[in-house]
Amino acid sequence: MFWNKDSDFLPLSNAKANVKFWEEDLQFSLDYVAHLEKSTNKAYKGWIMMYKIAQKDVVKSQAGLSKALIKLAESKLLEEI
Repeated sequence: MFWNKDSDFLPLSNAKANVKFWEEDLQFSLDYVAHLEKSTNKAYKGWIMMYKIAQKDVVKSQAGLSKALIKLAESKLLEEI
């Protein structure tokens, strides 16, 4: 099976790499939220904005990971065919 950039599927190796990227991105996002929660400088004027941005990044990473897992499952099915 050949792949080009106009295809609607990813090769298995690319799908695995995409899942790995989103897993790492989610972990970094969660770590940053935890870091902000531990921060003793919550009186800082921009802390709330940074915290909201960090929470949005976690949601974005979770959505990206779920899409990547779906693409990985599709790629595994196509490789079996």
